[in-house]
Amino acid sequence: LKIKLQKNVIIVTGTRSSVDYNIANVLASLNTHVILEYRNLKGGNPAIDRLNAKHLSCKFAFLQLNLANLLSIQKFIAGFKKR
Repeated sequence: LKIKLQKNVIIVTGTRSSVDYNIANVLASLNTHVILEYRNLKGGNPAIDRLNAKHLSCKFAFLQLNLANLLSIQKFIAGFKKR
């Protein structure tokens, strides 16, 4: 099965776990634009830094999101639409 993902934007949620971080890592190797979701800045920035160091040509973004909070979801959607 061959899937062409180049130049697609993919949102990876739950990137606090190593499984989801590794998914973001694989997607980055396929030349996609990866948006990572974190509840707070402390979790998102180190992950972005590690991924940027490994994948210099890939675009990464971090957007804050708490799926238990409707206002947080609305802010996430607004931030995503601005990109």
